[in-house]
Amino acid sequence: MARSTILVVSCLLSICSGSLSPIAPRAFDPVPLGKVTPSGWIRAQLQAEFHGLAGNNWLGGGGRVNQSNWLGGKGYNGLAESYPYWLNGIVPLATLLGDDAKGMQAEVKAQFDYILDEAESSKNKGWLGPLVDGDPWSSFRFATCVNQYIEATGDARALKALWTFAGRLLAYLEKTPFPEGDWSQSRWQELVMAYQWLLDYGAANATKAQIGTVVDLMAIAKKQGFDWAGWLASDADHPFVNVTVPGKPNVVAWFPDNTEDADAIGDNKRMPHVNRQWTHGVNMGQATMTWGILYRMDGDKAWIEKGRQAWTKLYNLHGQANGVFSGDETLAGLPANRGSETCLVVEQMQSAAEMFHTTGDPWYADKLETIAYNALPAAFHNGSMWALNYFQQVNKLDAMDGQPKCESGCTYCFGMVYECCVSNHVQGWPKFVARQFATTKDGLLVSQYFPSTLNNISLKDGNSASVKVITEYPFAESVTFAIDAAAGFPFTMRIPAWCQNASLVLPNGETLGPLAVGLHTVPVAAGSSRLTLQLPMEIRVERRPAYRLTPNETVDTMAANIYRGPLLYALSRESTRDPKATYEEGASLLPAGQAHGENEYLLGTGSWTYALRISDDKAPGADMHFEQKSMPELPLGQGPFAETLAPGRITVKGQLLDGSAWDILHEGRGAAVKCNAGTTSIKDYTASNAANPPMSPMKGVTTKLQDLVLLPVGATNLRIAEFPTTVASSGVADGVAYV
Repeated sequence: MARSTILVVSCLLSICSGSLSPIAPRAFDPVPLGKVTPSGWIRAQLQAEFHGLAGNNWLGGGGRVNQSNWLGGKGYNGLAESYPYWLNGIVPLATLLGDDAKGMQAEVKAQFDYILDEAESSKNKGWLGPLVDGDPWSSFRFATCVNQYIEATGDARALKALWTFAGRLLAYLEKTPFPEGDWSQSRWQELVMAYQWLLDYGAANATKAQIGTVVDLMAIAKKQGFDWAGWLASDADHPFVNVTVPGKPNVVAWFPDNTEDADAIGDNKRMPHVNRQWTHGVNMGQATMTWGILYRMDGDKAWIEKGRQAWTKLYNLHGQANGVFSGDETLAGLPANRGSETCLVVEQMQSAAEMFHTTGDPWYADKLETIAYNALPAAFHNGSMWALNYFQQVNKLDAMDGQPKCESGCTYCFGMVYECCVSNHVQGWPKFVARQFATTKDGLLVSQYFPSTLNNISLKDGNSASVKVITEYPFAESVTFAIDAAAGFPFTMRIPAWCQNASLVLPNGETLGPLAVGLHTVPVAAGSSRLTLQLPMEIRVERRPAYRLTPNETVDTMAANIYRGPLLYALSRESTRDPKATYEEGASLLPAGQAHGENEYLLGTGSWTYALRISDDKAPGADMHFEQKSMPELPLGQGPFAETLAPGRITVKGQLLDGSAWDILHEGRGAAVKCNAGTTSIKDYTASNAANPPMSPMKGVTTKLQDLVLLPVGATNLRIAEFPTTVASSGVADGVAYV
């Protein structure tokens, strides 16, 4: 298809009819990077990131960022991924911290200048970055970094580079399509997202030729890219693959609906007809923005409904209680002993934000909140950001490698030798903070709650406003907005799906409520005004769906997860830390006394096989008590998600089960492994994973009731957050017998 034909086909509101952009508009437009200034606990968390791995530029040892082939080094692997992964988070992080990160801002500018110099050279002729082994994916990620850099700095040279690169990449893809199963083929939507941003930002000052090139680039990327929408929609009645193999029956396959099939694909046991890239957790995390991308490309609103259906299917089959889906490294079903890669966590946050802003559906903002306040902090050690998991689990008994040598490859451990998550984790908190606010058709939207100030934002009708958010949410129920506006405007807030009795105190003292979940809009007058949103947090019990382990085996445990507000709560398991490769202990490393290392192994030492007493799921307050603690003063480099700092805990009654009732895995994937002698500080240590919880409610449990303390899951390092439960029988004293 000729380029001019593609342009005409792709015209929506486009330049063809006099509009500025050839793509459908988003429901909400996030405010530009730098307009939100974080404060309170969230600033402390960003400071922890800045003073951890991210800001120290030491990613997994060996200086993989500084030695990147993006910066003239030898590189680390064929993806050239570490630098653009890191930059994707460090640009917003340094911008959000402002004067506290001036040195990093200067360093980033120098790096951009070097890369743009290289791109403008006669050798590269506009190509951005290294092209390693014919795979341009790292340049896709770099394009998203350029988006943010332009928002933060207004750099005209970087803007020009994006337009130029579009032409170079288009010419390359016309001659060299994405190889089958290649990272670029799986992650094409990231490229399109970056160029949709460019059309939103720069179409008004671009030529028709430039816009036509970008439209053509998006079209060819979609054509050559993997069909994520078709894959997620496939099932046994509508297979995605139906291939005739000589001498064999037809090979059919569809999106896996059970753990066994997902593992078979992940282990390459169905290649080449079903590719493990299709179930790779990080690919899937990036791919879940696809339906919003497709809607913006062709304006067909059917993509919005299909996207919601695809997300629902993904979470119904592979979702975890911490807000993400399983992916260790590939899809793994519903069991709580299966892991989720930290890269997956931050990519799913990115996709949730994109889907929310594109579609306007607050369901995605609820997903983003759950991930940000549970799975994201749970990936890190004790509230600092020096050591992180490769895979985290809802039920996690230790943090180490599972091979016979145990402390070697660092699979579920803290620290890590793998460059992907060590560098990619940087985007999680900064992007979450930067997109707290968005402009609407005629007003302003706040979708996430944490302490911050929105600085003098221009609204679409020419009005301007500033908003100060005063809160300790998600650790507290009240969110106050102190608003200054040149003229009146509609102000929209998200009422989380978990909150059934939200109320809003208006500037005149009147209280509105209860407010329905979703988006709630109120008029704000010119001048100064104050709104207070009350989001009452009750302890709630959510029962897990049945785990479908194989096509023919379903286990319905009725296991319980305990939540309060947006936070999942967990029983922290005691542990011994075995530090292996430390970075450099010194007075300059923050926070003092924390782990500053590459491989930090946690050996579980405490009991964990507890069943909780829950006599009524609808009235958990009968068995559980929440204790509010004040927000502590956080030292520099320390976030609040730590066992001794988390401002709130739940006390619950529990009974210890013996191994016959709940045990570790002894066979199959994740089976217990006795560590080689001399590899751990605990002699004869066995690295293990929790088996699936026994069926609830349990009967005949006679062990003594104990008081257990549950903490926010993000404040635990080892944990149980998916429990079996018992029910008290009438007239029987506590600690005697339950049926």
